[in-house]
Amino acid sequence: KKDRERLEEYLMKHHAVNNLYRINNDHDLMFEVIFENLHQCEEFIEKLDKEFGIEIKRSYYVLEDLKREDFLSDENYINLTQ
Repeated sequence: KKDRERLEEYLMKHHAVNNLYRINNDHDLMFEVIFENLHQCEEFIEKLDKEFGIEIKRSYYVLEDLKREDFLSDENYINLTQ
């Protein structure tokens, strides 16, 4: 648990982390990172492995945005939040 807390704190402060979620079902965290290139991403992942000893990890690379945060542009959804 201590390592998870350290990892959360590290990810919260890291400039490349765009979104961070605490999740269930075999994993503790899910996060989205943004890098200029794959080399920077791989270095980031290697650092996480070394510093935090992540046991299970899965990486997915976005190939193409098909739809992104569309609810923010739909008036019906905006009214739900008021």
